[in-house]
Amino acid sequence: MAEVDPITLILAIYGAGLSTFLAIWKIVRYLLEGIPRLKITVSPGALTYTASISPLGLILDMANIGKRPVTISSAGFRLKNGADLIFMADTDRLPKRLEEGENHIIYRSLDDLRPDLKLASPEYAWVKDQTGKEYKSENIDKYPIIKGLSE
Repeated sequence: MAEVDPITLILAIYGAGLSTFLAIWKIVRYLLEGIPRLKITVSPGALTYTASISPLGLILDMANIGKRPVTISSAGFRLKNGADLIFMADTDRLPKRLEEGENHIIYRSLDDLRPDLKLASPEYAWVKDQTGKEYKSENIDKYPIIKGLSE
């Protein structure tokens, strides 16, 4: 049997390991870039018009943080009792296609939400894309203004 030079063996193992790692990394990046990704946030706020400001409300912001376009088909709040409050107004402009880096905002005044939220407060906001995949925000009952809506 031929004697193997230790330096050649180390370099061969290093090269094989490095090329395997890079191949796996390339596959993972390809797969991740192909997955639609949305960041959903809810915050209290108001809309500004030319000379006035809207009443205080909740702003649902959905941002496409992925590399692929995604079409939003519906949005709403999941209530603590398990029911959904779905946004269906013409002003919501849904369905909405979001390209990479784009966002879309839905606003609801607290006065409009209060009657619907008397039974249960919202737990989180959700958005569904055209394939039915649901994207969720963090829990939104951390805001005192939201806790007061169901009282």
